[in-house]
Amino acid sequence: MYMKFKKKNKTVVALDLGSAYITTLIGEKDPESNEIVVLGVSQIPSIGIRRGMIVNMDDAISGVRQAVAQAEQMAGHEAQSACVNISGAHIESFASYGVAAIRNREVTPADLERVMEGARAVVIPADREILHLLPREYIVDGQEGVKEPIGIAGVRLETRVHIITGALACSQNIVKCLNRCGLMVDDIVFSPLAAAKAVLTKDEADLGVLLIDFGGGVTELGVFRGGSIAHSAVLPIGHGQITADLAAGLRITIQTAEELKCRFGLDTDPFTSRERFEIVMNDGRDGKVVSRAIISDLIAPRLEEHFRAVIEQVNAMSLPKDSIYGVVLVGGGANLNGIVEFAERFFKAPVRRGLPQSISGLTQFIDNAQFAVASGLLVHSLTCSKRSTIGIKGYLGSLLKRVSGLD
Repeated sequence: MYMKFKKKNKTVVALDLGSAYITTLIGEKDPESNEIVVLGVSQIPSIGIRRGMIVNMDDAISGVRQAVAQAEQMAGHEAQSACVNISGAHIESFASYGVAAIRNREVTPADLERVMEGARAVVIPADREILHLLPREYIVDGQEGVKEPIGIAGVRLETRVHIITGALACSQNIVKCLNRCGLMVDDIVFSPLAAAKAVLTKDEADLGVLLIDFGGGVTELGVFRGGSIAHSAVLPIGHGQITADLAAGLRITIQTAEELKCRFGLDTDPFTSRERFEIVMNDGRDGKVVSRAIISDLIAPRLEEHFRAVIEQVNAMSLPKDSIYGVVLVGGGANLNGIVEFAERFFKAPVRRGLPQSISGLTQFIDNAQFAVASGLLVHSLTCSKRSTIGIKGYLGSLLKRVSGLD
């Protein structure tokens, strides 16, 4: 069952279980400035995790222990629990609707609870669970676009919500992994939702923005409009496939291909495209000479394929015309040289890298799109008013509550 948990201070741990890296942040909120301060950082290559899901429990436990220990050492703080992300192709989302009578002619928190219960009264398979129930807007007596309905007079309350579901086994594996590392789970958050908390501005979330979390094994999308998430999706592709293309095309090792991808990326300067250098072949021999233009030519088609899959997914969402005014890139793939210019030409919209905002402390480490999810988890932990830790049995209790309509 869910257990009450009270910390002596507001120090929290954020854990991003990525396909390429396991990232840990330890931080706290400064009581005077109300600012989020990062105290400890670690990032190690992922083991036991593939395409956002745990595929080898022992390896994943080893990786999490190592990542958390490094952050603990830097922060001088022993972790007891963590807020962790969830991702993977098992994530699905859809829209729902709820309606309830306003009992006392003025919207109260109890009315909100009842209308949200109506919205979550949907049938999902027994092996899935609702991860997030996110209100997009409230409607009071036909008046649409209400964001904060409490205190508003009326007789009928409606809501449109965005529901994100995931495989129950995936959540259970995450909880099991952290429990075996001696950690309880404060909360589990879908990666784009977490990243948005750290990198999006209010204007972007209001006007309409497509957030792309370009990970090593999966690419996750979140469309934010009207101040909340409108649609989300997960694609089983990532920048790891670009590395594999480089390795196959140049007949080099994955490690060498990753180094070339990170060092050169897409070449946007005609004066440097003719630059040539030697690389090590996959059999260990030196002597193969390639140019930056060749590397760029191998990367560009795969990147265009990824972005085309993103566009197809966005088009399938049936969004209103001109609902997306810009694109924000986060994740390891967002650091690829030339990707912003390439994306702007492809999407025909303003594009930027999503860097963590309003966070102080060890900013020299986290001022990077790869830390967007972990930073967002930190923000979520330190700004969420209700938190309870979850053990392995907690998800069984959660499932029973959901089936009985009590949660």
